Amino acid sequence: MKHGKNNFDSIRLMAAVAVIFGHSHTICVYINAFLVQQSVAHLTDNRLSAIQNALVTLPIVLVLAWLSWHLVEKPMLSLKPVVRSTKISGRIDGAPSIEGCG
Repeated sequence: MKHGKNNFDSIRLMAAVAVIFGHSHTICVYINAFLVQQSVAHLTDNRLSAIQNALVTLPIVLVLAWLSWHLVEKPMLSLKPVVRSTKISGRIDGAPSIEGCG
């Protein structure tokens, strides 16, 4: 793959597809895209243009993103403890009162 503007266009294309594909999958696309793009470039001896590389890479990345989200990330998020907000009075028990200061 050629470096410079063409490589940037390829990355922008991947980002646009990630946004269209869905917010929850965006980070999965981001994480996998570079590795897959570079692997495709290596396996094809850099003979593909940036757009050709993106067209080969895109289906692979989307499948990996879907698998990553549904098999790893989403199940892990369900294990995350639920944080409940509690009302804080603003005074710590045992702390001296500021009344009468000054």
